Amino acid sequence: MSSSASVCSYGTKKTFCYRYEFEPQDLGEFLSDRYQIHGERLEEVLSTRIKINQKQPLVGQSLETGDLLEYDHFRVDESAFIPGELEVLHEDENLLVIAKPAGVPVSPSGLYYFNALAIHVREVFNLVELSPLHRLDLETSGVLMFGKHKLARQLYQKMFAQQKYNKRYLAVTLGNPGLEPVVGEMVGATNSQIYTKQIVLDSDTPNSRTEILSVKPWGKFWLVELKPVSGKTNQLRVHLAHRDAAIVGDKKYYPDEAVYLDWFEHRDFARLEDNLLIRRQALHCAEISFDDPFSGEYLSIKDDTPAFYNLIQPLKDL
Repeated sequence: MSSSASVCSYGTKKTFCYRYEFEPQDLGEFLSDRYQIHGERLEEVLSTRIKINQKQPLVGQSLETGDLLEYDHFRVDESAFIPGELEVLHEDENLLVIAKPAGVPVSPSGLYYFNALAIHVREVFNLVELSPLHRLDLETSGVLMFGKHKLARQLYQKMFAQQKYNKRYLAVTLGNPGLEPVVGEMVGATNSQIYTKQIVLDSDTPNSRTEILSVKPWGKFWLVELKPVSGKTNQLRVHLAHRDAAIVGDKKYYPDEAVYLDWFEHRDFARLEDNLLIRRQALHCAEISFDDPFSGEYLSIKDDTPAFYNLIQPLKDL
């Protein structure tokens, strides 16, 4: 691991610029929802770090449709969320592949900028052109690929777009999903109180498909091996919930929506531990395999690091 991260540095401050395009909303509520800023820190941010339309906001001011919000975010704000030592699964002149830790986003979002892996890994390995080649959810762990330069990004992202690869995931689920593939149209759940939730509908032109490779008992749960054929956002979570087999620890797709709504309001795992059992969803990208577009060599990159197994082993004894 490179020790010269300071050569490739994003400094100590990032100013987020955001054009607000929704119904008018209290400014403090917006900052709490989008950036998870609460309590005394919210008061400090409102008084020293926010501009609306390039002016200091007034006390009690609301965000109006079309407002330009600027927010000064500092590296020290993320001091409690540093990912820690990164495990390298594969490296060559074109690729860097790590074992993604759970709880850290791939791209900057909400609480994270400097410690989002797209930024953090580039700094740690001092690779200016390094960029992630695919997505994994915040709470999902596993194989995460980065291209080291622009041509690598182009060729590997083309490979992903043309689906010339295989991914294998592991999940522990509340129910048995069966072995039939899940196929259908993923759409927004219009009857849900969770505005980002999705469901699966039957369709003659489905936009999503997941193959279920194996299912075996895991205590009172099920250990499921999955192959996503399409690459829709949250696809495995949506498809398993569609089979009444939501992933253990998945807040959004827990059978009772009140669990997610409580989490969204309070962000307090202790309130929900009896339902969720574990702090993150039990989903792991175990393997990505493909014919390398540079060498033509078949690569199979696996994440067998112990974190996921340490997470799910206690579930087997419940």
